[in-house]
Parts: sequence; C-alpha cells; structure tokens
Amino acid sequence: MRRRLLFLAFAALQAGAVLAQSDPFAVPLPRPASPGAYQWGMEMLRFDRAWAITRGRAHVSLADQGFIRPNPDLGSGLEGPLRPHLSMPMNPIERYHGHMTLGVLAARGNNGAGISGACPNCSVSMQDAERFRLQSFYDAVAVGAVAINYSAGAASPDVVNPSCGRGTVPAENCRWIDVAEERDVVFVTIAGNNFANRIGHPANEPTVIGVAGLQPDGQFWTQGYHSSNPGSNYGPEVRLVAPSRDVLTTHPVGAVYFDFPPQRCGDRFDSTLGETASLPASYAGFGDCTGTSFAAPHITGLVGLMRSANPLLTAAETRAIINETATRPVAGPAGSGLTFYIPDAEAAVRRALGPGVNRVTPVFSLFASASGHHLFTSSPQAAVSALAGELRIEGLAARDTYASFGDPVAGYPQFKGRVCSAPGVCTSFNARSGFSVFTTEHSPTGAPLVPLYRMSQSCTAGAGCATTRAFAYATSDADARALQARGYVLDMIEGYVYAPGSAPAGTRALCLAFDAARIDHILYTAAQCDRTQLRNTGGESTGGAYANNVLLGFAPDATAVEGAANQTGMWWNAAESGWGINFAHQGDVIFGTLFTYDAARKPLWLILSEGRKQPSGAFVGTLYRTTGSRFDANPFPPITPGNVTPVGQMRITFAGTGATLEYDVNGAPVTKAIEKQVFGLRAADCTAATGSRAALTNYQDIWWNAGESGWGINLTQQGDTMFASLFTYGLDGSGLWLVMTSGKRQPDGAFSGDLYRTTGPAFNAQPFTPIGAADVTRVGTMRLAFTNGETGTLQYSVDGISVTKAITRQVFGTQLPACSG
Repeated sequence: MRRRLLFLAFAALQAGAVLAQSDPFAVPLPRPASPGAYQWGMEMLRFDRAWAITRGRAHVSLADQGFIRPNPDLGSGLEGPLRPHLSMPMNPIERYHGHMTLGVLAARGNNGAGISGACPNCSVSMQDAERFRLQSFYDAVAVGAVAINYSAGAASPDVVNPSCGRGTVPAENCRWIDVAEERDVVFVTIAGNNFANRIGHPANEPTVIGVAGLQPDGQFWTQGYHSSNPGSNYGPEVRLVAPSRDVLTTHPVGAVYFDFPPQRCGDRFDSTLGETASLPASYAGFGDCTGTSFAAPHITGLVGLMRSANPLLTAAETRAIINETATRPVAGPAGSGLTFYIPDAEAAVRRALGPGVNRVTPVFSLFASASGHHLFTSSPQAAVSALAGELRIEGLAARDTYASFGDPVAGYPQFKGRVCSAPGVCTSFNARSGFSVFTTEHSPTGAPLVPLYRMSQSCTAGAGCATTRAFAYATSDADARALQARGYVLDMIEGYVYAPGSAPAGTRALCLAFDAARIDHILYTAAQCDRTQLRNTGGESTGGAYANNVLLGFAPDATAVEGAANQTGMWWNAAESGWGINFAHQGDVIFGTLFTYDAARKPLWLILSEGRKQPSGAFVGTLYRTTGSRFDANPFPPITPGNVTPVGQMRITFAGTGATLEYDVNGAPVTKAIEKQVFGLRAADCTAATGSRAALTNYQDIWWNAGESGWGINLTQQGDTMFASLFTYGLDGSGLWLVMTSGKRQPDGAFSGDLYRTTGPAFNAQPFTPIGAADVTRVGTMRLAFTNGETGTLQYSVDGISVTKAITRQVFGTQLPACSG
C-alpha cells in the first residue's frame, strides 16, 4: 500500500499538482476580482505548480538599493530569506526599491502571512548597487550566489543600443559580465520602463537574461499609469516577459514609493483602482507597484528554484531550459513585429529536476589548512568562491583559501565555474565529495526528509570566536536555534536527508563532529558515528581531534537510490567520427549496440546483450553478432539461437564523464576512450527510475517491437533534435545499420529527418580515420511519432522501400532510464 501511495504522489506531481497556499494574498481561492489584490503573475507563470516540485533553497543575490524594513515575509534566518551576514551594508535611503523586489523574489511563502516570493525558501544576500554598482556584482559572486538580480538602476537605453560587443560600453562594465559567466552565475536584469524600441546594456548582452513586461491580461505591458513609467522597453535581444504592471509585493507600512501617488505604488495600493491606499487593513505591509523592476525577480526566483532542484546545472543550461520551456507567445507592441514568451516555471523546474520526485546531488567537501576549517556545500558557486579565497562574512576581513578534499565525483570531475585573472587566463578546480543529499523536500520512499542547514559563526571577537569564517550544520529547527544562541546564523539549506529515526535501504548515517581547538565541524557518512578525523577513501586525513559525534540523519547513496546516474545514450570517440556505441542502462545491466565496420568497410553492428556490473564497477559481458530477416519483412520473424554468434567479450569502465571501451572480435582486440556525444546544447540528463515513463517527453532509450525480436532502434535526444541508430538486416540477411543524424521536432511533436548509410575503416583500424562526405549515402527518410513516453510509431524508407513499425521501450531490468533535456 505504501508503494501504491508513493506512485500516486509521483503521478500527481507529474500531472502538474498545485501546492496549497496558506498565504492570503498569493493565489487565494476564490481569486479577488481585481488583479491588483493578489499575485496574478505567480499563477500566470505557473509558480504555484512549480512550488509543488520544490520551494527552493539556493542562495541568490539582489543587487539593489535601500535597506529592508520589517515585514513578516522578509525576515532573516529560519524566519525569512534575508542573510545580512552575507550582504553589503545597504544605504538607508527613503527609496525602498530593494524592499519591493525582494518580496517578488523570495518573500517567505506558506507562512500564513502576506504573499509568496518566486523562490520562497531561497536565501538572499543584498548588494548595494546604488552606491557601489560594479562592486555589488563582484560581491555577489564572492559570497557564492547562483544568480544575481539587478533591477534598480539598470541602464536605460539613453543611447542607441550600447553593448559590450559593439565596444560602446566601458571595459569595466563588461568585465563583470564575463566574470559572472566564468563563475557560472546567472545574471538577470530588466528591459526598462521607457516604452522604447531599444534594449540597452546589460539586458542586450548574450549571457544576460533581460526581461520585458507583462500585464495581468497576458498582454505586453504598454499601459503605464504615469508618463514617467509608460511601459516596457522592447527589442529582439529580449525573449521573456514577466509581470510588471499591478504587481502585489512588500512595502513598508504606510509608505508611498517616491512619495508620488500618481505612480500608484505604495502600501495597500490596488493600482487598478487609483492613487490611494484602497486595499483592506489586512494588507498592511503589502501593495502594488508597476515596472520591469518586478519582471526580473520573477525570473531570478525561477533560476533559484531550478538550481535548487539541480545544483549542477550550468548557467548556459539554466538559460536554455527557461527559454525552451517558455512557449506561450505574447505579441509585442503594435508595429514592432516582435513576439515574446511567458516563462513556464513548472516546466522549467521539472526539466531541471529530471524524472522522479527528487534527485541526488553531491555535497562538496573543502578544507582550509591554514585555519583547520572545513566547508561542506552542495553549491558549486559557493565551493568555487571558497577555493578562490573569496568566501566572506560581514565583519571578518580575513578569508580562508580552501582546497578540495574527499573523493572524485562521478560525472563531475571539475567545477564548471572558473577563476580568471583575465579573459581566457583561468584556473579550474577539481570537485571532491564525501556524501550526497536530496535536492528537494519530497521523499522518494515515504520516509521523512529533514533539511540540512549550513550555518556560519557570526561573532568576530572574544572567546570561542574563530578569526576566519567557521561553519556548523543542523537537521532540525531546534538544533538550528540552539546554534543561533551560540552565535551562528543561517546560510542556506544544503539539501535534504532522511530523518534520524529512519534508515531506508541504500543510506548511510550522516554524522557531525566538532573540534573545539579548531572551532570546526566535520560531516561524514559511516556505519556509526565515531570518527575523530575526516578521511577520504584513500585514507588521507585533514587532521584534528574531533569529538562529540552526533547522528544528523541518513544520507542517500547516489548509486543505490532512484534518481542515480544512468549511462543510457550514444557514446563515441570525438577524434574518430564514423563509429559509436549506444548504451541502454537498467540497474546493474547494460545493453550495448556497437556501430562500426568490417574489414571490407561494410556496416557492422554487434551487441552486448547483458553487460553485468562487476565488483570493480565495470560492466562486462559477451559480444554477439546476429543475422535475421530483411528489414522490410512483414511479419518479421523473431530471431532464434541459430541467428546468434558469440564473437568476443566487451568491458566498459566509467570514470567521471568518460569511459574506457574494451572489446575483441574473433580475437582482434580494441581499446577506445569514449564520451557522450553532444550535438545539441548538452547531452540529456538520465537517471534511474521505476514506474511509468508515459509522461516523459525525452525519448532517449533503446526501442523495439516486442513481437519482432532481433532488430531495434537507439534514440538519443538533445532538446528538439533526435539522433536515431537503427540496427536491422539487409536484403541478404546480414547486419545493416542506418542513422538519422538530425531528426528535428515537428509541430505535431514527431521527429523526422534524412536517413543515411555509411562506410568506414575496419573496427580495429589504428588509427581510425574519421569518415568523410564520400562515406555517407542518403537512402531515405525517417519519422518517429510518440503516443506517450512509452509507445510510438517508426516509419522509414530505404532505397524506395517503406517500413512502418509500432515500437515501445525495451525493458530488461528494474531501474529504467528516464532522461530529460
């Protein structure tokens, strides 16, 4: 029954559940008649559905102006998003712009008060962009933010299209854009409020997300309330629109922004009704405002949700997912000829998370030998800042420089963020980890999950105070509050682990120990909590004398839980174009299909039908060659043992993002270094899953017709492009393989493209010369249409002969590949 309930919960999430809200002005039922009285934008952008996947936990930065006044949704620590110890001192001016944008970005939702921010459980540091604009961006990177929101003071297009690419922007104003990209930080800003057909710097830079305005009626924002704020700027450099008019957010009680009622921006203002406070007294601390300043934090909040669900997403991948899932068009202003798109927060967060209700991510382990301090974080951006010696805390000038310590991270050997002294002069860092955590709040087994809080010591002088930033960790609110009483403040939630009272299969105890002399905590996983030092699997130690071991919970084994990495996909050697191997990975078994050539340069395909995982981690099995009926046989008779001939052995050893392929064919040995083939933005992200895959829209897998054993097709999908490898038989019954190298998604959802036959050097040629245009022959076309994520129809033609087959995913194990991207 428990498993049935879990399946139903997963199905509800897949179907697009809406998280029930306790915030009275967020997305209430019934909806108020006036859009100015609730957060219409959170519903239009489907944040209410995204929150059912995760409410976020990442650290984002708000480069803005003005300090934050008291508000029940804008507290600090466990009570709200603000992290003053990671912030710059803000200018106490009367203009409270940052107070409003913070509400849209990360107002603490589901607390029974007010509204909800786009990323309601995110941590937010404030950087003073009014007095120290450029320094605020560098500071946001230094404190480890995964995204920077820049709404206040973002440049208006006072001159025609200033940009870094045209050399019309000062070099120092361009360098910080490079730094954000080098450090793998997403930068979001506004289009501007001049209602001009022009997008200025920085919104027009290719690695910056510029956001234009949207009205409550779903139209482009063209109707301001005052000539100083007439509508959103627009231009081809911007793709996304987000709420900008009549946006309900946080205000200081009794305040009117700029003391200028005609802009209809103030506490208890319903801007649709006029220039006075017209909302009920219960709205005190909340009211409307208008401007693209509020469009940007919707998108920054979305980035926060996505990089909470999957911290390993790169900045480029995050931007691509947001753009790819934003499919609802909005016409630009009359005569502009432009079309913009409304982001879909639910689709973007689901794409980021991948299949299932949760995913596992490494917690990076770092050590500063000078101070003896350790840092454990799931945030690559925070880790790189620590490795660069930049990770700071307000009040302490000294900063530790850390080094990675622990074990290599499978599939993630180095951090994507780099530290560059100049463009192209960069240092990369190895990633090391000791354990993993879940990224979202939802348990994949039903056993309760608890947050893993990371906290920093905030005292700067006196007994027990470290001279550089020291960290502590907790998995209960009570323990976090006890740490607060000892001078620690909350940084962020690093992830989720099983509660101490439960120990599901595939987990290890997560332990905490303390060294009083170092003023330092360590985290580790073990059978029992009794260690005095932190060690990696090689036996190396960071020293110290740790005691007071405490059980915090149980951490998932990334290789044993649903959501573990799955190697399904197409692999190759990039220097030897023309051959490849497809893996279908299900639990401890890999089905491999090798596409290569015989000594006569004819197509040759061989199969590893049951590559079993060995204690070493390698997959090993017998390699076979088959014969069968011609591809167009109807019906196609299944092959028999008489059609199958063993020709050798195959061994695949995965390491990081690559693998070593070893095999022999009739005594001829071959060894190749291989990696996933990337022909789109990135390779699909595949994880192990159980249950139905009908809701999936990435079809990467091995497919077949179960009644026609002996042939099949491997699909590798990257975004809207499909690479298909068909393995079947020629007119003489010998092996034949054909490829659709660039099947494009059609308006009806099908994929279609040209079909090719190739020739090339023998499989054991040394060196293997890449094939050229003369080796490729177009033989027909192919079309793949899918009823759902588990069934489809294959249509193709070869030299004028047409074939149509019903196909399904081939299942031979229990943990099945589920891919996204």
